[in-house]
Amino acid sequence: MFPGIDDDYDKALFLLTHNPPEQRLDIPMPYSHFLQLEESWCKFKSENNISEEKRYPSLSYNGLMQMATVVTIQSALHDYIASVFREIIASGVNEYLSIHKPNAIARIKNYGSTTMTELTPYGASSKEQDESFGYGHPDRESCLQVAIERGVSENYGDLCRDKDLWIQQLGAKVVILICLKEAPRFKNPRAVYENIKDPVAEVKKMQQHALEAMKHHLERGIYGPIEYRDHMWTGKLDEVFVEVWRAGDDRPVRKWLIRQGRPSHLPKTIGLKISDFFPENEWAAINIPDSNVAFFMGPLRPMG
Repeated sequence: MFPGIDDDYDKALFLLTHNPPEQRLDIPMPYSHFLQLEESWCKFKSENNISEEKRYPSLSYNGLMQMATVVTIQSALHDYIASVFREIIASGVNEYLSIHKPNAIARIKNYGSTTMTELTPYGASSKEQDESFGYGHPDRESCLQVAIERGVSENYGDLCRDKDLWIQQLGAKVVILICLKEAPRFKNPRAVYENIKDPVAEVKKMQQHALEAMKHHLERGIYGPIEYRDHMWTGKLDEVFVEVWRAGDDRPVRKWLIRQGRPSHLPKTIGLKISDFFPENEWAAINIPDSNVAFFMGPLRPMG
C-alpha cells in the first residue's frame, strides 16, 4: 500500500496528497506532530488550489487516544447511503412531532457533514461526521445530538473508536454506525477517458445510466454492481447493518438491512427515540410521550 514509505507521518501525508479511494489510516501521534501534519496538508492544498470545502481526503484527531486519522475519497454509493439514512430519520422525527409538538420541528437542525472540535488535555479533538442532527437553542449555540458514521465493515473497530470520540468527547447523545460490505470493493478508475468533448453532458449521461441500472437491479431484489465505460463504479452491496449506540450504554441495537446481497426483513425502527433529538431539560419541558422513530427504508432509491 505504501511502497518505500516507512514513517507513519509520511504514510499519512502520502494518503492526503494522493487520495487513493476507500482508504483509512489511524496513527498514534502526539498533538504537536498532528499540527505539523495539518500544516503540511494545508500548505499542499494552498499550492495545488484545492478547495477547503472539498471533503476528501479528511484529516482528524482523537485527543483522548492521541491518534490522527486520514480517510480518503469514498465511493458515491457510500456517501449516498448516509444521506438516505438522514432523510429517512428526519422524516420519522418530523412526522411524529407534527402530531405531538409541531412548533418543536424547527428546533431539530440537520447539520449535514460538519467538523466539530473540542479541547482535551492532550490537544484538540476534531472530527467530521457523515451526517448529524442538532438541537437549536433559541438563545445560545446549537448542540449536537445525533451523529451518523458510515464505513466498510472491515473497519468496524475504527468506526467504534469514532463512536467513542463522538460520545465521550464531542457530546453526541447517540451515534449511528452504518457498516457496508461491497463485493467487489470500489476502485478508482485508472484509465483516462478520451474523446470527451462535453464533460457536463458526459456526467449527465453517466447519471442516467446509473438510474436505469439501479432500477433494473432493484426490480430483481439486488443492489449493484453498476458499470459505465468498462469501469465498475459501485460494487454489489453484499452486507449492510446499522447500530445505534447511546451514551452510557455499552450494548448497541443492531439491525440488518442487507445480507448476502439481498434485503433482510426490514425493521420498523432501528432503536432511535424521539427524545434522542432533544437535550434532557428541553425534552422534559415539551412534555410529550416518547416514541421510537419510525424507519421505513423500502428499496434504496437510485442515485442521481
